[in-house]
Amino acid sequence: MSGFLGANCHGKGGVRLLKLHRQGDHHDFIQLTAQILLTGGVDEAFTKADNRNIVATDTVKNTVYILARRHQFASIEEFGIIIAKHFLAQYPAIVTKVDVQLVKDLWTRVVNKDSHGRIAQHNHAFIKVGPQTTHTHIVAEKVGGSVVVSVRSGIRSLILLKTTQSGFENFHRDEFRALGDTNDRLVGTSVDGEWSFSAATIASRPDYEALNKTVLDTLIDEFAGPADKGVYSVSVQQTLYDMGTGLLAKVPGVDKIELYMPNIHNIPVDLSKFRIENKDHSGKPDIFLPMDDPHGMIKAIIERPRGARL
Repeated sequence: MSGFLGANCHGKGGVRLLKLHRQGDHHDFIQLTAQILLTGGVDEAFTKADNRNIVATDTVKNTVYILARRHQFASIEEFGIIIAKHFLAQYPAIVTKVDVQLVKDLWTRVVNKDSHGRIAQHNHAFIKVGPQTTHTHIVAEKVGGSVVVSVRSGIRSLILLKTTQSGFENFHRDEFRALGDTNDRLVGTSVDGEWSFSAATIASRPDYEALNKTVLDTLIDEFAGPADKGVYSVSVQQTLYDMGTGLLAKVPGVDKIELYMPNIHNIPVDLSKFRIENKDHSGKPDIFLPMDDPHGMIKAIIERPRGARL
């Protein structure tokens, strides 16, 4: 024998879904993309060409639509748990673990004049928000005679920018360093974050939409600081840490958060060849070149001590 079968799974990805909620004339919806992976019971499909235990990936796709039709849910977390528990219950002799990832497209209501001339939120017209998306990652697994569920939620491509109250000084010096110290710069980033909910929080069946809003509001507040004065950032590393610790202080139901914050640069444009000084009345540059690449890469996990978790 030249090799043996290791860990394996199968399922369906790229499953697009829009679930519409109608309450009279007032409509709302959740639009998402799903990936579902099933583990367990199909080793012989690989090793002995025996397909009897394979739940077809087309069946997995169909199940997403059927469950969406049968169930009401207020968040992608709720729907992910419904999907994960369904596959464990539907195929108890085959499936031992279900991995569900859902990515939610973000929309906001059109605001315009109603039929009486008053400014109002539209009942059924929406504008897509982007590029950021929210997501959740649900894993349900049989452990002994129980089903253990974990829930992680997150944000991708949340673009933030501060035009002052940021610097970068006293960093390592060697023969390859080209950057000078600065105590006033633009700092921009595109935040990817994923936070893990505690087992006690998951068991309480919380309002995930409300929890996630608090998480996002806290991350943005920690980045920006008070509206009138802001907060000084010594580095993206320090800002990332403050965002993570601020979140754990504000939301006890979150055990840890992983943040990835690329440093998106805004470089002052050199206008000297045109005999123009790139300075405004403050004596500082006001014309910049935004540069997505190359970009700095800063990533860290901030988590509670084991004994401090709910």
